[in-house]
Amino acid sequence: FQEGVEYYRGSGSYRREFILSPGAARNDARWMLVSEGFYGTGDIWLNGEKITDIDGQYLGFSFDVTDKIRQGHTGRLAVRLTNDCRSYVLPGISMPDFILHGGLAGRMCLRSVPSLSVDSDLTYVRCGNISASAATVNVDFKLLNRSGRARICDVTWRLIDGSGNEAATCRLEKLLMEARQCEESFSVEMNLTRPRLWSLADPWMYKGLCEVQENGALILVQLRKLRFQ
Repeated sequence: FQEGVEYYRGSGSYRREFILSPGAARNDARWMLVSEGFYGTGDIWLNGEKITDIDGQYLGFSFDVTDKIRQGHTGRLAVRLTNDCRSYVLPGISMPDFILHGGLAGRMCLRSVPSLSVDSDLTYVRCGNISASAATVNVDFKLLNRSGRARICDVTWRLIDGSGNEAATCRLEKLLMEARQCEESFSVEMNLTRPRLWSLADPWMYKGLCEVQENGALILVQLRKLRFQ
């Protein structure tokens, strides 16, 4: 930044063509357009149609585009962003004393998500009662069923230590999820004996592993990194 020297304030665009090969995902999977982060405000276009406005301020987003894309056909994605910030970002300041960066700050991708899945954005992990002898891990999560039929599933949460060994586990069985956009909230608690505490000298990490199964078949696996200190 140089005082009195104007820098570019306006729009910039990204465009990308892609083809999803047939069989790239299960027939009942949902396609999510995922951004790791960007700055500014803007909009997203897919195959010439505006699908949503976005306001990131360095945060990402996850947007369902299943009904907008077809496997085996060319898709055209466009993202338009601007660093000409709105008045609610910097009210009353026409020339702030720093550069307002604009554009994508991370990667973007299309992510295939099973229609029966755990919402990673609404999964909350809390570690408490931490001591050298024990610790408690509480997980609140939301299970989604976006398919057109009722589903019965088992959900298992595991705590995996830095050596890959299972340190604790909790399993919920025969969860009934009604059809079409059903959302249910669940909670589990795992008790860990003699946790290895994190420190700068010993940065030991655990992983929270979630598995969703239907009729014994594994549908989904998700990971979360944890530390106790």
